[in-house]
Formats: sequence, C-alpha cells, structure tokens
Amino acid sequence: MTQYTIPAVATARAHLLAVLDGPDRRMDLSAEDELDAAGAQLIVAALRRAETEGRPLMLRMAEGSPAGRTWSALALDRLYQPVPLPGPGRPAGAAPVADDAAAGRAGGAE
Repeated sequence: MTQYTIPAVATARAHLLAVLDGPDRRMDLSAEDELDAAGAQLIVAALRRAETEGRPLMLRMAEGSPAGRTWSALALDRLYQPVPLPGPGRPAGAAPVADDAAAGRAGGAE
C-alpha cells in the first residue's frame, strides 16, 4: 500500500520521482492505496512534468477505490483521466485498457 497523503508526502514524492526517472512510465494506484489532496497535487505535478519532458506518464487507478473517488471529488479526472485498474467487484481483464496515447490526458485541458 502506498500513501499519497500529507503525513507521507516525503515518501510519496520520492516514489513519484523514481517513477518519473524509471523506464516503466506508469503509475498504478490500487484499491489499497491512500490519496488525499496533497498527494493528488504531487501526482498532478508529476504528470505535468512528464508531459513537459515529452515522456508522458500513464496513471492507472482501481475503479471504485477510495483513491479514485478522491481523484474524482477533486475534479482531477477532468484534467487527467486515469486508466481503470480492476477494482472491487470487477475481475482482472474485465475491460480493455486504453492505449498509451489516450491514457494520460483527457480533453487536452490545461
């Protein structure tokens, strides 16, 4: 479980920097990961940095998860639409995963 929360901001930042510098270019928030507004701000900063560098980062979240609900409640899904991960009550592979080009950014809003 990863915490993207105020108490864990230093650890979350280090994790995001590792993802940005790594070859995978994908960040997954599972059903067990925690997210608050501070963590969401870090994730948005990482997504924007990745775009600026011309190396987009794919954000994936478990549908129906607390992190996904927080992301939507903050209206961040209007800026960055996460690719769905299997969530509660949904088996793995139940729906196709969007391709890399469509995954990171929704609607081109800035």
